[in-house]
Amino acid sequence: MARRGSSNALVLIGNMYENKKDYKRDYPTAMSYYQKAADLGNSDAFNAIGNLYENGKGVQKSFTKAEEYYLKAKEMSDS
Repeated sequence: MARRGSSNALVLIGNMYENKKDYKRDYPTAMSYYQKAADLGNSDAFNAIGNLYENGKGVQKSFTKAEEYYLKAKEMSDS
């Protein structure tokens, strides 16, 4: 199983693709990194994916999907 630090690194790379001025914004690539981190159980990744859905960044805006991801993040952080 991957270490927690590895999933944190994936989230940070996703953040660079989503937000940083020095990187070309590439929401699908950001989503890919977030999903890899989420697959490793990283609650921050679930929050980031929820944010992409909530704001329609690289995906069709969906408050329903955003809520699903936010709830999963909360569930993971509570355990």
